[in-house]
Amino acid sequence: VGGFVLAGASKERTQVATVVAVGDGARTLTGELVAPSVAAGDKVIIENGVGIEVKDDDNTVTIVHEADILAILA
Repeated sequence: VGGFVLAGASKERTQVATVVAVGDGARTLTGELVAPSVAAGDKVIIENGVGIEVKDDDNTVTIVHEADILAILA
C-alpha cells in the first residue's frame, strides 16, 4: 500500500488533513505499479492516531498509508 504525507492535526476522533506529498504508488504481486488515489493538495479524512508524526523544525506532518484514508473530500 502506498503512503503519503499530511499536514494538519486535531484532537477529534477523525481529522481533516491536506495531502502535501504523495509517493509513486504501490506494486501488485505481479509487479504492476498502481498509482495513488490522492494527489498533493487533496483534503482527506483520517482517523486520529494513524500514521507516524514527523517533526521538521517548526512543521509537524503525519505519514500515513493510503488504506488509512476514510474519505477524500471534493
